Amino acid sequence: MAVLHTHAIAGSHGGILTGLFAKPNLNRLFFGDSAHYIGLFYGFGVRQMGVQFAGIMFVVFVNVLTTTIICLSIQMVVPLRMSDEDTEIGGGDASSW
Repeated sequence: MAVLHTHAIAGSHGGILTGLFAKPNLNRLFFGDSAHYIGLFYGFGVRQMGVQFAGIMFVVFVNVLTTTIICLSIQMVVPLRMSDEDTEIGGGDASSW
């Protein structure tokens, strides 16, 4: 599955670039005349980079937590791993089901 490079890497890349290139006149639409939320390249706006990194870390935390809850819930019904005997006879193929 191409989940990691499609969503995590691309989303994080976009978030980091937003922290770098956030234009002051566009951020004033959302934050008023505060000079704190500007991109790093438009006046050393370190605060905006912090907001972007905090957002990325929040999304990673929520995804890890949700995936853990889902996997533990599934494991209560069926095992998440195949037995050693099934893998030795080629049970990893979906075609053998």
